[in-house]
Amino acid sequence: MRFATLGPHGTCHENATLNYARHFGIEDPEIVLFGDFSTGLELLHDHEVDYLVQNSAHLEVHLITERYFKEISVVDSFIYPTREMVLLERMDVEHPQTMALMPACEGYLDGIVYPETRIVPTKPAAAMLLHAGEVDAAIVHIENYTNHPGQYRLRKYIGSVVTAWIVYGWERTFSGKVLSTLPGDYFRNTHTSAADRQAVPATA
Repeated sequence: MRFATLGPHGTCHENATLNYARHFGIEDPEIVLFGDFSTGLELLHDHEVDYLVQNSAHLEVHLITERYFKEISVVDSFIYPTREMVLLERMDVEHPQTMALMPACEGYLDGIVYPETRIVPTKPAAAMLLHAGEVDAAIVHIENYTNHPGQYRLRKYIGSVVTAWIVYGWERTFSGKVLSTLPGDYFRNTHTSAADRQAVPATA
């Protein structure tokens, strides 16, 4: 069983794909890593891999879903957290001017702005630029902070974020009914609804 997802080694995509395979009892899956999703889609289209995994926040979801929609479809989705993330700044730069950013991570900045942004395809790519001194700041995985004591300021701790992942394949799983792993009575047995929480209690 061959899964394809965004590389290089160490991405959140690789980690999620590995755990997805293990969920099905595949302890040592073959994971093919690529540099961009167009390449990954072609691998799937050419039957060089069995499945393609993409994060739902990735900016190319619509392109991957649509390009071969008559042949390749979404066959599954799953929920799994990202790896632990941080926004780091170089200690030797008092006023950081440049940052490396994977576009899907832009929302984590929450108002933090740098004069210049270099767009990168993955967080490992951002880390490479940061370590090389080519940028002053980057959103990267936490080991880039813990493994390099004294080199970076922890501008913002983001942590692991629970997110959704899309699995593409050849054999359609949709048969006309909603596919969900939640039990049928989930919404009947969960906590108070938003409407109930917003209701104003009656006063005497």
